[in-house]
Amino acid sequence: MSTSLLDLSDEILHLIGQYVNQDNFIPIPSFGPHWQSKTDNPINPEHSRDIRSLRATCRRTRAVCKDGGMHVIMRDMGTVENEEGRDMSLVRDMRGIVSRLKVEITNPCSDYDHYIWGRFARHVESFPQLEEMIIERGPICYHNVLSLPLLELSQTLVGISDTLGETRTSGISSLCIENNCPGCSLDQPTLLIPRCPKLKHLRFFLSPATHTIEWDPLEELSRVFVDRTKEKKHHVPDLETLYLRYPWSSRGNIWKNWGKVIKESFSLFPKLKEFHITTFNDKNELTFGTYLICSRDAPERYKPDVQGKSKETEERWKFEVMNLEDGDWRNSWSLEQMMTYLSPPLTLKLFDPIIVIQPGESRPHHLTPGNNNDKRKSVYHDTQSYEESRFDGLLKKYEGLLRSQMKAAAEGLVDLVPSLVEGAFWERGTEVSYDDWYRWTWRKAVDQGGQVRVEVVDKPFVLSKSK
Repeated sequence: MSTSLLDLSDEILHLIGQYVNQDNFIPIPSFGPHWQSKTDNPINPEHSRDIRSLRATCRRTRAVCKDGGMHVIMRDMGTVENEEGRDMSLVRDMRGIVSRLKVEITNPCSDYDHYIWGRFARHVESFPQLEEMIIERGPICYHNVLSLPLLELSQTLVGISDTLGETRTSGISSLCIENNCPGCSLDQPTLLIPRCPKLKHLRFFLSPATHTIEWDPLEELSRVFVDRTKEKKHHVPDLETLYLRYPWSSRGNIWKNWGKVIKESFSLFPKLKEFHITTFNDKNELTFGTYLICSRDAPERYKPDVQGKSKETEERWKFEVMNLEDGDWRNSWSLEQMMTYLSPPLTLKLFDPIIVIQPGESRPHHLTPGNNNDKRKSVYHDTQSYEESRFDGLLKKYEGLLRSQMKAAAEGLVDLVPSLVEGAFWERGTEVSYDDWYRWTWRKAVDQGGQVRVEVVDKPFVLSKSK
């Protein structure tokens, strides 16, 4: 006698339902750092289609396979859309199973009416199981429409905050704020973060508002978590993940505060596990970071090992980083000075402040041969084969040098911050374009004898503006 799905026990059916529900396989947070493409974000209302189809087969599967993990998109202040694109504004029962919300309001209100934010906050509150919210276009923008002085804009922000009152989006643990308006990109975190007491993962853009003359990034970072009008701290969440996009500017007061912003982030969030800080210019190109210069250490500084044998045959490296206190290269720091100044939390596992490695040599560039008009094809192919072989040899030598430097630098970081298990080094320029970047990931490993070692990936991630 053949068996069917309904011959299985309730426990097995429940387990099948968990595997069918695609939301169970999407991590919190679902978004990554700013250097990753936005298209990588997996929030999609169609992810709940399979579990809902399974539950629709009969009353038993509907009772055993619990619904949940629904993704919805808010395109208007009063409505949200499910996987079929239908308005869910009247389906109250379904609001209790929404776990992820993406806000893409197509026509943000240009009026700075305080009550619009109140409506938005109450709308979000109606999803009791909401874990993650991504705001790509918010409900209101007054920065580009109103010609108000900065003081009046500040008073407007205070008015909105008072309107929200004690509103709490209590379940949200993951918040991503992406906004084309520089002012909204900072005002929205200021309004929302204090109302997310369970927040663990945050991504936002630390950006000066339009037409700003004087701007202090360190002060603005603190403004998100400190109420300057009442001279008291907001509830600072116990963040575990912080993805911060830093403003790009040639003004000294901005780029010189790069290290201070990292230090302040570590001070605000003592339980931080993962930290990324990135900056892009107006062309959406990755720009400056924490530059690391590598050079060979002097042989006379090598120490003998326990057997008294010389270690001069081993490669030793010396590292210099820019002074993160003022961005001055004339007073460069060692890795130890850098980490002592930053004072990372003891919980930190991944640290990526765009450490741009300067190996002291240039990456060999691959020159593509032109069209072959030479009739002596055998000679041409011999020459091409030689050039390819020569390029491969140069590339292997260069990357061997680079990996040796990265391994030594990563070992130094692990010695200084034992909690670190992963990090990255960035290399400006690929074989094809100087505008592209390589991101080399390293990981800490412990062998069976308890010996700690660092492993650098064989193939780096390529960040290209052409992609």
